[in-house]
Amino acid sequence: MGLINVTQQAYYSQSQSFTGNGSTTAFTLTTTYFPTLPAVKANIQIFVNGKEINSANYTYSSPTVTFTGNSLNTDVLESSGAPKNGLIVKVKEFAKAERFGGYRYISLNDIINNYIVAFVGDGKLIPSVKKSDVLFHTKRGIQEFSYDVARTEKIQEIEVGPSLSIPMPQDYVHYVRMSFIDDVGVEHIIYPGRYTSKPSESILQDDDYAYLYDADGSLLTGTPVTSDRFKDFDNKKISGNFADEDITYDTNVGLQKITSYGGRKG
Repeated sequence: MGLINVTQQAYYSQSQSFTGNGSTTAFTLTTTYFPTLPAVKANIQIFVNGKEINSANYTYSSPTVTFTGNSLNTDVLESSGAPKNGLIVKVKEFAKAERFGGYRYISLNDIINNYIVAFVGDGKLIPSVKKSDVLFHTKRGIQEFSYDVARTEKIQEIEVGPSLSIPMPQDYVHYVRMSFIDDVGVEHIIYPGRYTSKPSESILQDDDYAYLYDADGSLLTGTPVTSDRFKDFDNKKISGNFADEDITYDTNVGLQKITSYGGRKG
């Protein structure tokens, strides 16, 4: 069985879509889209043509959604309750916790238990073994696999919304590079926050971009825009918080990080 066992729609939006024909009122959910089918009506939301349908207009008895007589959503539902012809019906699992990028999370416990079931016991490859030994060799095997396996890269183009966050792909393990594309299609690399630096001085300039000086002829300086923008950014819009070293860090340590970035060690 493949490691990825749900559809992309199930992974990214935990939903299943149908197309209305103006007469069908019952729609059955499948395990292809919902590995665990919603148990009760309170666990689902229904949208027709992007509009959320009032729960009074449908019933749910797992795994079937049935639209009833319509009095509230006449723009997208027929009087019988059936979604109008050609409109997309989306059944979404409500407020389901999802760990995007879960492909990389295979627990050691699962690996060890599967190994013991398959290979340890009377009549099997290994008659008896300590679980601690299996754990040790499992960790070593994972390390060697990481060192030696050929790297596979996937390139996705995604438009980032106001939240400034995106879900990790279903088969995500680690990222190689993130970039943005400018108006003429040129790619610009976006470096991780820990690789940015704080300017030692920010020179003040006039409207013609000429440098400004004080009475002694010394350059006038101000607070670096880099620092202001970095500190003032609402970090609730991204996952995680800033560490102190994300704003300032020792130059030598920073250079070590940059030169070793992407390196493989064994």
